[in-house]
Amino acid sequence: MEEVEKVSEALRLVEKYESYLFRKAWGTNLIVWGILVPLNALLILKAKPIADILSMSAEAFMSLASAMTLIAGVATVIYTLTSATIATSRRRKFSFRRDMPHAVAIFLIWFISFNLTTFVPERFGVVSLLWAAGSASLLSYLVLRKVPVHGSYPELLLVGLILLIASLPIAGVTDAALAQTATLVIFAVSFVAGGLYSIITASKALNGSG
Repeated sequence: MEEVEKVSEALRLVEKYESYLFRKAWGTNLIVWGILVPLNALLILKAKPIADILSMSAEAFMSLASAMTLIAGVATVIYTLTSATIATSRRRKFSFRRDMPHAVAIFLIWFISFNLTTFVPERFGVVSLLWAAGSASLLSYLVLRKVPVHGSYPELLLVGLILLIASLPIAGVTDAALAQTATLVIFAVSFVAGGLYSIITASKALNGSG
């Protein structure tokens, strides 16, 4: 009986440690994307003068900037989540059936959410960025709540609610420049704030309160 209790306690410690690592990984990803997306948008808005300096066409520069942003963001996601997975797999055997479905689901949620913005009327083109990110954050939060090992990620709930609530007044703004600026600021602030919250509170997972 004592041996069973020791094994159970060891498994609980491994799960807490895994939750801690993934909370930090999510925090890092939120901060990186909170910086990359607005930065890419600003580069696209200033594409013409920057492209002239680089002796490129504006279209080529926009494609390059978007590609580099995507590569940097995806590389960060892969590196942080893979690092967390490798670290925990040393203590817990990796299971494709257990560990992969939620990862694939989250990828599809974000991919589909942002691709749906292409069907949004042009006047809501800018604010649809907040709708996509907000909805994807909330759906990711719900998916991860179904994964016992990872537990709850309140930072995703926080980011999703901020984005969706803040998008309401922006949807009524008729000044395109103002709407763009407000959207980028809200996106950056919410993602960076959510990321910092995730990293700062990650240690709570080790105490079983995260």
